[in-house]
Amino acid sequence: MKNRQIPVVVTVITLAAVAACSTASSKTSGSSPRASTFTVAELEPASFVPGKDDGIAGDELNALFAPLTKFDAKNHLTYVQANSVIPNATATVWTITIRPGWKFQDGEPVTAQSYVNAWNATAYGPNAWAGNGDFTGIEGYAALNPPSGKPTARTLSGARVLNATTIQVRLTHRDSQFPQELSLPGFLPLPGAYFKDPAAWEAKPIGDGPFEVSGAWQPNKSLTMVRYAAYQGQRPTAGGITFEIYTSEAAAYTALQAGQVDITAIGPATYAAAERDMPADVVAYAAPAIDYLGFPLYNAYFGNKLIREAISLAIDRATITRVLYARLAVPASAILPPAEDGAPLNVCAYCGYDPARARDLLARAGGWKGPLVLWYPTGLGYDQAAKAIANDLSQNLDIKVTLNAVPVTSWFASLAGKKVTNGIYIGHWGAYFPSMQNTLANLFKTTGTGYVESWYSTPALTKIINAGDGATSPAVAQAYYRQAEQMIMAAFPVVPLYYRDYVYVHTSAVTNVVVDCNQIELSDVAVR
Repeated sequence: MKNRQIPVVVTVITLAAVAACSTASSKTSGSSPRASTFTVAELEPASFVPGKDDGIAGDELNALFAPLTKFDAKNHLTYVQANSVIPNATATVWTITIRPGWKFQDGEPVTAQSYVNAWNATAYGPNAWAGNGDFTGIEGYAALNPPSGKPTARTLSGARVLNATTIQVRLTHRDSQFPQELSLPGFLPLPGAYFKDPAAWEAKPIGDGPFEVSGAWQPNKSLTMVRYAAYQGQRPTAGGITFEIYTSEAAAYTALQAGQVDITAIGPATYAAAERDMPADVVAYAAPAIDYLGFPLYNAYFGNKLIREAISLAIDRATITRVLYARLAVPASAILPPAEDGAPLNVCAYCGYDPARARDLLARAGGWKGPLVLWYPTGLGYDQAAKAIANDLSQNLDIKVTLNAVPVTSWFASLAGKKVTNGIYIGHWGAYFPSMQNTLANLFKTTGTGYVESWYSTPALTKIINAGDGATSPAVAQAYYRQAEQMIMAAFPVVPLYYRDYVYVHTSAVTNVVVDCNQIELSDVAVR
């Protein structure tokens, strides 16, 4: 559930909303920080292989790897491992040069081949890695992902290693947003050690980032890292991190109160308690993120737009956000979050609260037959919100609604496997960078990472999104993206619910906890 979501300043045209994703931080005065270890609570990740990440291992990957590009705390796109990212005149061919002299934590040099090897593994369809969709715009992707039959290639023809520090990438269409897309986890490199023995690498991951693994990964328990002495980027303030695994954000918050962890993300169920118990240590930022209701559009019954509109009008977003989210969420009036630059508000004609109109639309649709199941992932704090939505639908539409809480570890498999046939589900997308493009491309293109949460795309919509990608100015790009949103809201395949902040809480043992589009800026955290 990606939160949600990247030092030479970019010198080529990029169309990011670089001022859109706000940054929050908590700084506590006191004694000078010492180089020691702090602890972060996490949910169990599926894998530490960047291309396999489904959004759960974001903090660990930020510690273990150095991206080509990223957004800094001021929301400027910066270069980390990349030295330059230069387009040709049509922005269809990009030349990436990486900084020489960087090494993986086992001493192997980081080269152009390290990147391309990882990209090919992620893009190869039979591997079924979560980041596969990040490479749809690169030439050769179709050969690795045929609609039927076996792939006719194992490598991307559009990703060429020119020399040890240079990669040439050929795209299928103009894409001025490519430098931003390089901040996605799927574009991180992998060392030769992974390909020689994947199981051994998973037990003790090796990256090229500011922290390296100490000991070994203990599934369902913890992963400890120490500062990587040979790292050539920003030197971390702390000497190490221990990522402790918990079954839910609520359990992690309880552990934080007991002093067992220093930092944890919290969900809606814990907002009120955290604001009451330790308000000075709550760090929230307005994320480029949206919570919504999705529908199994492969089920003909939910293909009736009147039913989706009725469900939307029956939900009292204002009360839900006020009671459950306090100041940390606002009702949605569009599918694109306002934290994405240029995103319009009040695009959704069915996001108000109007039970009478909702009942009328449902009657026009032929009424409701049988019960309705509301699916949602456990462990992320959605329990109370799911109950509130179910109550609204039951009371306002006279529908018997039951809840189906699915463990987050199998949530995406349930959606991708089309197991949701008897109801609707709570979806979430948090953009990896603050641009309308990231939300649109991931949720509403068939190759998007989050497409299985919307099940909606059309050739005409894809054409408009691609036109925005290829625009030569931010204003033109944003106009195309707004047009795409208008098309989506007219079809109304999903129900926008609310824009929810990403919220972290920490103990007084740590200072300078900065939260932005990269989640926690782990290198900035200091231990008192």
